[in-house]
Amino acid sequence: MTRRIRFALSVLAAAPGLCRAAGDALLPLLRHRPELLHRVIAAHAAPTERRRLTEPAERRAAASSFLDATSYGVAGMIEDYLTYSRAWGFAPEEIDTEVHVWHGGVDPLVPVEHALQLAVALPRCRVFVDPDEGHHFFRRRLDEIVATLPEPEPEPARQAASPSRVLAGRQRPGRA
Repeated sequence: MTRRIRFALSVLAAAPGLCRAAGDALLPLLRHRPELLHRVIAAHAAPTERRRLTEPAERRAAASSFLDATSYGVAGMIEDYLTYSRAWGFAPEEIDTEVHVWHGGVDPLVPVEHALQLAVALPRCRVFVDPDEGHHFFRRRLDEIVATLPEPEPEPARQAASPSRVLAGRQRPGRA
């Protein structure tokens, strides 16, 4: 990670409450001055994302995504960051279900090496790396990401009435 990102994460880990208060105090300014938010988003974007952010619709989508995610404050974002630095209570090697890891190959916030290290530790992992994309590529690829997800298995109590059992042997709409 870059020095500036490592520094920011160390400040978050040392003083999450202070960071939350500061972030929450900045949100009204960012809501009323979207050009400031656009500059912050662009500063932390991969080159391909920066080019797309010159388009008004993409700027609006990026700002809307951030503002929606912080509609109740920045505490959730801070908790996400802190989760990576805490013990999870299990080892990735213990996960016995298939896991998909999607990552942008030129993500300036989270290096692709971090995703690959996690993927190596997971016994059943499919890795999808877009070599030209950064941190926010998932917004454009959401349909593709969702399409790779397996159908959920029915709960044992509902198995008899499950649409999967009723449609057994037939191809289900929207699935290959």
